[in-house]
Amino acid sequence: IISAMEVLTFLVTPVLTAASDTVGRKPVLVLCALLNLGYQLCGLFLGVGGSVAGLAAGQFFYAMSNQVQVFQRAAMGDLYLQEPAEYAKALSTSELCYPLSKMVAPLFGAFLLRQAAGNMRVVYWVGTALAAADTLISVLGPETLAAEDRKPFKITQTHPLSFVKIFTAGKKLR
Repeated sequence: IISAMEVLTFLVTPVLTAASDTVGRKPVLVLCALLNLGYQLCGLFLGVGGSVAGLAAGQFFYAMSNQVQVFQRAAMGDLYLQEPAEYAKALSTSELCYPLSKMVAPLFGAFLLRQAAGNMRVVYWVGTALAAADTLISVLGPETLAAEDRKPFKITQTHPLSFVKIFTAGKKLR
């Protein structure tokens, strides 16, 4: 199931990226935040002592919502388009936070479990609350891609290996 989730993420990322270039960053970011909330709810209601079907549903939502970092980076790029040095600072700060969260989350989870006398549902409740906050921030946040900068959706640009062209054509990134 986990491998299928990674394959789905690999296939979905280019499609959602092209969609965000067409409709704007905010609608796709909100969609991913809602799917993340769905993932957390699957964990809350099905994850602890749940079924294989519950795990599969949760992993589907996770794979679909896993794109949120891609759109956060794209939104930062939109915001700092005219200021490459500031963009680099914002991106490096963001990139430092991600591994830090991977280190802090298990410690926080262990703390919660100890406080809740081993009740695993508490961890899922907190995860669901954080996902709800993320969804609210996504809904209330601004659109970062101006209407005049949007591109028409082309299915040919959604091939998962299209990034290989960048390296084989000798083009520089940004």
